[in-house]
Amino acid sequence: MFFSNLRTRCGTFLVMLLAMTFSMFAQNDGYVYYDNSSTNWETPHVHYWGGSSSSSWPGTAMKIYKDNVWLLRIPANTSGILFNAGDGDNTKSKNFSFVNKHVYTKSGGDQGFYSGHVDPDPGETVKYTIHFHNNVGWDNIQVKITGVSPAITGTMSSFLNSSIFDYDFEAPENASLYCQFYTLAGSEQQNLTSQFKVVDGHVYTISGDKGDVSEYDPTTAIREAEFWIEPENPTQLQEATLYFNRAFVNGSQLKDTDDIYLYIGLIKKGDDDKTWSHTSPYEWENATEKYKMTRVDPDGDLYSFSFTPSIAEWFGADSDERFSKIALIFRNQKVPSLGYFVPSVKLPTTGR
Repeated sequence: MFFSNLRTRCGTFLVMLLAMTFSMFAQNDGYVYYDNSSTNWETPHVHYWGGSSSSSWPGTAMKIYKDNVWLLRIPANTSGILFNAGDGDNTKSKNFSFVNKHVYTKSGGDQGFYSGHVDPDPGETVKYTIHFHNNVGWDNIQVKITGVSPAITGTMSSFLNSSIFDYDFEAPENASLYCQFYTLAGSEQQNLTSQFKVVDGHVYTISGDKGDVSEYDPTTAIREAEFWIEPENPTQLQEATLYFNRAFVNGSQLKDTDDIYLYIGLIKKGDDDKTWSHTSPYEWENATEKYKMTRVDPDGDLYSFSFTPSIAEWFGADSDERFSKIALIFRNQKVPSLGYFVPSVKLPTTGR
């Protein structure tokens, strides 16, 4: 019964995710301007949300436009913005409603249409550079740029065998561009990623846009998976830690949720995936603190949850019970709930 109800909930979430995916391709670029005259920040940042894509906190670095007015192109359907010096809460402004082509100040907010705005000539082209972090061991990495006709394709290159690959191209400044990455085996295209919005100077992985390359450290990048457990194949008698990357799935409903909880259970050896045992005892409407995941970094997207002193003991399972999987739902705390069912984590079927 629970699983049937769960499938209904998950279907609702799936529809919402698909709607977000399709809507993003119908949006044109917007322009947000910031007058830095009174703040004199070294590099103003704008944090934006509510449109076809959102920035990661503390936002995206703006570029100088003229006369200490800074510019960033963001989705035209953005609903909210705030500004800061790149240090987040220390200097952040109030939240402002976004109006395309308007100029803002920290203290006064929206100052109206920016008279210095000039719509670019559709025939004028500018140089773009995008980057790809090859943390998945790909060979012969290719990129496809759409939003121009004909589409642009090419081979990416790295400097001194770096894991960061680069690609330069030219396209109209006002074009809405999207990129995809893939590999070639002979003439066969393999490992094609989803489409991601092109932002000049940003670095991408197989899961999407990771921000400005100058602020990206490939040595500390989160593993390219939505969730995983360590050790990789624990038995039910071992201690284990579950990890969840809330930003891995493009458009995830939990991407901007700071407090993430689990609804979990065990699947007994021989049972199908619909039959859960030792499930979370709390009411679905309000998750309890015992099932709250720990944010690994205060401002990061990675969360962890530990099963100690062993998986079986954490669940309170009897010593003679045998289990094949941990069943998982990642969710927020209260209803109306955000979250979704994910494939179970397998446990070895031998050696307990």
